[in-house]
Amino acid sequence: MPSLQIQLMHGKTAGRNLAFEQERVTFGRAEDNDLVLADEHVSRHHGEIRYEGDRWVLYNLSRSGTKVRRARVGDKPRPLADGEVVSIGRQSAFRLRIAPAEGGRAAIAEDVPAEERRLSGRAKLWIGIGIYLVVSVGVIVVLATVVGRDSSGPVQLDPVFTVSQIQRDVTRKPRGREHPDPVRADAWRQRATEFFMQRQIAKANRFNAYRAYQQSLSWSDRDAFEDKADLLRFNDLETELIDLVIRYYEDGYAKLRAGQYREAAEAFRELIRYYPDHESPLFRNVERHRSTALSHLGRRR
Repeated sequence: MPSLQIQLMHGKTAGRNLAFEQERVTFGRAEDNDLVLADEHVSRHHGEIRYEGDRWVLYNLSRSGTKVRRARVGDKPRPLADGEVVSIGRQSAFRLRIAPAEGGRAAIAEDVPAEERRLSGRAKLWIGIGIYLVVSVGVIVVLATVVGRDSSGPVQLDPVFTVSQIQRDVTRKPRGREHPDPVRADAWRQRATEFFMQRQIAKANRFNAYRAYQQSLSWSDRDAFEDKADLLRFNDLETELIDLVIRYYEDGYAKLRAGQYREAAEAFRELIRYYPDHESPLFRNVERHRSTALSHLGRRR
C-alpha cells in the first residue's frame, strides 16, 4: 500500500505535513476524526479517504460538498492522484502526497493524462461552461421538437437556467439599508434561528431561515456574522438550498425533455416547496416549465 501524506493548506496549521499508514482516513470538524479541520465550512464528519483495490479514493459524506481539482465529488468515490488538492467551501483544505508502492509508479502517471494536467484551472472552468452551454442548447432543441409534436402550433419555451444563474438567484441580497438598525437585525436573526430549528418540519423553512439571515445582515450593514454559530448555519443553509434547487431543477427539466410530464411536474412542484420565492425570476421560470408539463398531461387525457 502506498503511503499517504497530507499537507494542510488553510488556517493556522497551513504548511503542516501529516502521514497516515492506515487504509481509512476520516476528516471533518469533530475531534474524533483522523484529520481534524477546524473551519466553519467543514461538517463534523465531512468525508473519508480509503485505500481500495490499488488506489486511494475519496468519499464525500457532507451536504456542504467536497471538491477535487475544482470538481464536486458526487455520490460515487473519486479516485485520487498525487498532488491533487481537496477543497471545502471556497478554501483549499489540503494537498495529497501519494508515494508510489514499491516497484510501481505514482498514481498521477496512470490516472491523469498529461494533456489534462497542462490545463489550468481557469481553462478547465471555461471548457466546462462551454460544454454546459452546448448541452443546454441541445436540450432546448430536443424539447422544442418533443413539445411541438403534441401542439397544433409552435410552442414558445422558456430558457433553461444555468447552474451559475441558479446560484445568483438563490444568493441575491436584499436591497441595502440607508441606516443600520441593530434592533431589527437582531429580530431577523432570532426569526432565522426559529426557522432553522424547524427546517425538518416544513420544506420552506430552509428558505425562510436563509432569507431571514440575509435580512439580518442587511440591517446590521455587515457582510458576515460575527457569531460562529450563526455563520455556520448561514453557510450550511446556503449550500443546502443551492444544491436542492439545482437537483430538482435539472431533474425536472430532464423529465420534461424525455416526455415524462407527470414526473417533471412533480419535480418542479417539489422545487417550489423548497424555494417559494415568488419574486424570483427562477421561480417564475419553474412555474412556466411546470405549466408546460401539466398542459401535456391534460392533452394525454
